[in-house]
Amino acid sequence: MIVRGITGSLAFLSLVTAIRLIPISTAMVLFFSFPAFAALFSFLIFGERISKSEIICILGALLGASVLFEYQIAGNLFGQAAGLIAGGFAGLTVCFIKKLRETNGSAVIYLYFCLLGALISFPGFISRPQLPRTGIEWLMTGGIVFTSIAAQLLMNQGFKYCKSWEGGLFLTREVVFTSILGFAFLGEMLSWRFGLGGLLIIASAIFINLANVRKISASSGNEPQRITLT
Repeated sequence: MIVRGITGSLAFLSLVTAIRLIPISTAMVLFFSFPAFAALFSFLIFGERISKSEIICILGALLGASVLFEYQIAGNLFGQAAGLIAGGFAGLTVCFIKKLRETNGSAVIYLYFCLLGALISFPGFISRPQLPRTGIEWLMTGGIVFTSIAAQLLMNQGFKYCKSWEGGLFLTREVVFTSILGFAFLGEMLSWRFGLGGLLIIASAIFINLANVRKISASSGNEPQRITLT
């Protein structure tokens, strides 16, 4: 629980650092490498296997994110390293969440994340405290808090039913929803990159889901039955 809280906090802080130093498109693509890290850490730490088709799905989602964000190597080396480190810590975090869900509830896992995140962030906050100043800032802050809590609890709950890298693959659809919201509320334009990148991400998630359905069906013995007449 403690290690999960630390890795989750470091992933967030590393991502924020990367966004400050390099273009956000580059930072987000580096961050969304975390499903690959989740697969690697699940194999190294817990001995979980990953098939060739699952590897292809992960690579497809990464390619989709690269296309959507028009990825290009830009910014300083430290910022790029921070983005990659954020992806590594995020992959390690979802790996731990998957294991913790075997014996712990979603709320308990999130509680430890909040406690460790508060301890890690408090020294930086107290050195230069800033609070929302206007009503709209308080409203936006409250919206971030409530939506983040809901998202974290739902994510933790979801890892009870899928592997760590599968959950990470589903989470990459965040970039598609972000682009849609940007178009709907911020007046951003959707390009062919959104269509192609979003299609690759959604198709990868659908394919791995269908593959799991076939595995479950096969393991449960749902095969055509033979009827013998006597």
